[in-house]
Amino acid sequence: MKKWIVYTLLGFVFIFLLTGCSESTNEEVYYKLHKKITNLKSYSCIARINVFGNKSSKEYIVKHYYKAPDYYKLETLSPSNIRGKVTIYNKDNIIVKNPNCKDEFRITYKGIENRYLFVGDFIKNILENENLDVFSDRYFLILETSIPGSSFYFSKEKIYIDKKTLKPNKLEIIDSNGKKRFIVIYKEFKYNVN
Repeated sequence: MKKWIVYTLLGFVFIFLLTGCSESTNEEVYYKLHKKITNLKSYSCIARINVFGNKSSKEYIVKHYYKAPDYYKLETLSPSNIRGKVTIYNKDNIIVKNPNCKDEFRITYKGIENRYLFVGDFIKNILENENLDVFSDRYFLILETSIPGSSFYFSKEKIYIDKKTLKPNKLEIIDSNGKKRFIVIYKEFKYNVN
């Protein structure tokens, strides 16, 4: 009789441990992500950007910084010939600083300026776009949406969000033929930095 009680208690403990350690569902992860990004004030990260053209490809490593609603900053780390180049998007103003020639270029841009490779722009897109597909694999929640006013080279974008940390891991820009034109890998991603 005592063995039966012990086995029953062990069974309940085992079931409790299994259910307590179960992974979040996609809906729960998406809800947590949505809550996090709607409260996003800023972020910073290192981004490895691979650009795939028709004849060749190039790789860039940059520091991204975003501050809501319209401030974006890119500092190029690699390749070495443009290392240190800084591009700042601040509302309708674009500033390009090149330390190699100690030059600064400023332009005022009126109109929609999409910065497809920034997570901040993707977040704006998914919050405003009703056409969002959500997938997942073991480690990532994958969000795919059409790019508003898309062109041949910028048809869809897909972002991979780490299910545990809710941090972006990878962003893909896909053309109208389904070919990946840009792949951005995010490292050292930090939400709400100063």
